[in-house]
Amino acid sequence: KEASTIASKFGAALNPVAKVLGPLQKLLAQWVPKIRQVRYLLLWNDRILTFWLASALALATVALALVPWGCVLYYAARVGGIALFGPHMHCVGRWVDGRRAQEREAAREFRAAGAAQKQRMLDEYRAALMAKARAQVEKARVTHAAKSRRTEQRRAYLDGHACIFLNGHTRGNANIKYVAAADVYRSTVRPDTS
Repeated sequence: KEASTIASKFGAALNPVAKVLGPLQKLLAQWVPKIRQVRYLLLWNDRILTFWLASALALATVALALVPWGCVLYYAARVGGIALFGPHMHCVGRWVDGRRAQEREAAREFRAAGAAQKQRMLDEYRAALMAKARAQVEKARVTHAAKSRRTEQRRAYLDGHACIFLNGHTRGNANIKYVAAADVYRSTVRPDTS
């Protein structure tokens, strides 16, 4: 009944497909410019980008032709081997052995302990795990809070208004006239009077 009174006032009916096509229109408006950019690049229609791409490839061809690859690969392999398997690995091995010895000692103590002692050891272990988890949660909270207030307000606004989306201007979508999706409650269909 409410729809019929609205239709009688404005001479139009609410658009029944806006609810279905609105979100689709929003997705298309987000993806079509990106697809157009790829098409322009692959068909070499984007003059600026293809010029820089061709120039970079030409310079890379000349530069790579002048590099003595035998010496570069030989010395890179030597330096990489020293960096991966060099003397510092002795220190890493000692650290790993120390950790293993501590874990073996803790396991031996746990097996030798009584029921009350085992429960105390498990409680200490759980407390250490929870402290580590709390530290990670606090670090994530601080990182999340570091976002600017403006970014959070913008995200909240866009999440609250489904018919608004951001569409950055590129060479592929600069001619988009309406930067919004169909609003289910305002989109109308009018009969053809011609």
